[in-house]
Amino acid sequence: MDFDTGVKTSAGSEELASHRVRSGWLLVARATWVLVVCLTLILFVAGLKARYNELLRICSAAACPTAQLAPEEAEVLSQWGLSVGTYALFFITLEGIFTLGYALIGLGIFLRKPDDLLPISVSLTLVVFGAIIPPPLRALQATGAVWRLPVSVIQILGWGSFFTFFYLFPDGKFVPRWTRTRPLLFVGWALATFLFPGTNIFSWSLPLALLVLLAWFSSGVVAQIYRYVRVSNPIQRQQTKWVVFGFAAATLGIMLFAWPSWVVPALRQPGEARLLYQLIGIPFFAFALMLIPASIGVSILRYRLWDIDVLINRTLVYGLLTGTLVVIYLSSVVVLQAVLGTLTGQRQSELVTVMSTLAIAALFVPLRQQVQNIIDRRFYRRKYDAALALAAFAATARDEVDLAQ
Repeated sequence: MDFDTGVKTSAGSEELASHRVRSGWLLVARATWVLVVCLTLILFVAGLKARYNELLRICSAAACPTAQLAPEEAEVLSQWGLSVGTYALFFITLEGIFTLGYALIGLGIFLRKPDDLLPISVSLTLVVFGAIIPPPLRALQATGAVWRLPVSVIQILGWGSFFTFFYLFPDGKFVPRWTRTRPLLFVGWALATFLFPGTNIFSWSLPLALLVLLAWFSSGVVAQIYRYVRVSNPIQRQQTKWVVFGFAAATLGIMLFAWPSWVVPALRQPGEARLLYQLIGIPFFAFALMLIPASIGVSILRYRLWDIDVLINRTLVYGLLTGTLVVIYLSSVVVLQAVLGTLTGQRQSELVTVMSTLAIAALFVPLRQQVQNIIDRRFYRRKYDAALALAAFAATARDEVDLAQ
């Protein structure tokens, strides 16, 4: 009896000590969260004024800050009856809403999961990362040397925590083992940027900086693939699917934003075309990036995790269906216009548009079913086989006349 009591007392002491250690780390994590978030938001609010003043200035240089007006664009804006101040207010409002969206999702995670270190770190990552993406912090840093250190600290912390997220998500453990050294390498690089400013990738040429960031991001993707295949349980895999879906959708949005400027040179030159492109494209770009914190928030809070399979299925089906119908529609218009142009000598005909539209309407349902079958057969084989077995059974039951059979 005495021996058992001693064992229980020892186990209870160990459990109490472990609880104290965990409580201590939680207090440190919460205090760090409050400190960093307050510093980040204060700097961002200060940066909004610097960003507003930056947008009010007309830029005549070859390379200008994002969305800053060239003389030709300021004249176009005047012809539209809009002032430069209104234009500047539009963009700082957009940038403020973007950062506020990241901050609110991060705050929601922090309030819902205050006793878990991983959600606290993810929450901090979202708040800081959402503040360093828009230009206000960079504009603040450009106003004077006094802002260089605090803004650089926030930038490094934002990028470092963002890439470390892929090594820890979704259970807070570094998997595989080689990922444990990556944060240390990042800390070493961060210290080097203060001692040797030339090592700061944000001061490098854009292609080289993107290459380094892509290499670092790729290591996180490899770690997530390894974790998904070898380590994760079913719930963790659903969490990973949500995050992958959010990042894939955001990447697609970024590509759709960048693609027009790659193929249309006028969108890179000062003028009305570039002004329209910025007014429409930059809000679209911001919306695409908002899919990242939204998917992470759903994944961390585990809200309706199993719906992601339905969402992915519908996205694949209707994305492929839309692309196919667009190609068919454009091709039919071009071909029919050429045929009718040869026969009648008319370059444009409303009949072609009507015929193409009717053809698309007729093709929608059967084509959607074919695309659905292809997606199910390729990505949801079990569901597809079960559906075939059920259909075969239904056919057999319908044709069977022997009730006993």
